[in-house]
Amino acid sequence: MEFFKIIVFMVVIAVGFGIIHDLVTAHVCVEYFSIAHPPVISGGPPIFYALVWGVIATWWVGLILGIVLGLSSRLVRIRQLSLNWLLKPVLAMFSALLIVAMSSGIAGYLMAKYNIFNISISTPPGIYENIYPRYVFALFAHSTSYSLGFAGGLVLSGYILLKRIFIK
Repeated sequence: MEFFKIIVFMVVIAVGFGIIHDLVTAHVCVEYFSIAHPPVISGGPPIFYALVWGVIATWWVGLILGIVLGLSSRLVRIRQLSLNWLLKPVLAMFSALLIVAMSSGIAGYLMAKYNIFNISISTPPGIYENIYPRYVFALFAHSTSYSLGFAGGLVLSGYILLKRIFIK
């Protein structure tokens, strides 16, 4: 039962993270969602995009991380770790991820605004020069979240295994 609690918790945490993350990025550049993503909703304020895409883009990440962390924590009956033990490291990981993702977004925005970096080749049609730096903010924040989120999940899984095997 604890294994499934971990999975459900990770899905809820990932979706919550996704919504918070997308509340920021949708308010900075709603076009990231309305132009550069498949049309799931048509129009509306940025909060609609944040809520919809916050769920769509992260529930499956939470499911994968939940399974990985659940297996790392519960597989084999030796020194199993509970959901209560996982709360602190998981919340720390997602908090750090949010800070790093937003910092990456800010760096991308500044690089685009001052022409230090240009990704115009991969910019979707409709992302014009006046919104390009804000688009890069959202792109960098999201790219960072996915890549470091998966890396953080693997590191946390490794830490859990080391904790179970070597640390009393």
